[in-house]
Amino acid sequence: MPRSLRLLIALLCHVTLAACAMHDPAPLSGRDFKAYSLVVGWAPTCGPGSDVCALQTPPGTTWYLWALRQSIPQDLERAGHPTSEWRDRGCALYAPVVTPKLMLPAPDIAALKHAKPSETERSFAWEYAVRAQCFGFSQAEFFGMSLRAYSAFLDSPIARVLTRHMGAVVARADLEQALAQEAGITNSQAVRLRCEQTGTGPAMLSSLYIGIRFGRLSAFPDPATLVTEPEVATPCPDHLLIPAPATGPQPSSTPARNG
Repeated sequence: MPRSLRLLIALLCHVTLAACAMHDPAPLSGRDFKAYSLVVGWAPTCGPGSDVCALQTPPGTTWYLWALRQSIPQDLERAGHPTSEWRDRGCALYAPVVTPKLMLPAPDIAALKHAKPSETERSFAWEYAVRAQCFGFSQAEFFGMSLRAYSAFLDSPIARVLTRHMGAVVARADLEQALAQEAGITNSQAVRLRCEQTGTGPAMLSSLYIGIRFGRLSAFPDPATLVTEPEVATPCPDHLLIPAPATGPQPSSTPARNG
């Protein structure tokens, strides 16, 4: 991710988006949850011909923000709803979701568009409605948390370990060992790698899911903030390719919101 983007996010976190929500806002009573899932995508895989998604990103782009999600609220868990249903339907489990108007200043929207290429203001509003509105979070709080976590990830040992291996086929066990040694991650299930298989070639890294304890988002990526992340669809096999970024312009395309 270009240094200019990290600086833009850092600047906006000082002046807007509720200071990028340095402290976790409290959810509505009864809707407490245990953890966040920070989902970041590997842009070189997410391009034309991808079965998972497609993006138009500047040459050299690596990581982009896919989502920051909350684990299932306690009231839904007590009512017997499975985690998979919460992941699929989100706030629609409480009431039909109506996409609101995006009520953010222009600089905030610009920061989101840098972090989430090819998405639109309508998709931002939909994400808020489905993933955050039922907790009582404001739009500024929700997207502020998302950008703060994403910015922290970009400068984390987790990102550095994976980016260092781009362009190579690597053993998943070697990546897990490097994450333990360099990022201090002792719970190997706190970081989940998702891959995409195309043709007969090696599986390619497509995204990364990170479990972060509720109430500790502001301290991420400290290893003490990490918790077990649920298993992902299409987890990476024993060996995977981390594709190198494109060096030229990519055709315009629209992302598919899967996973």
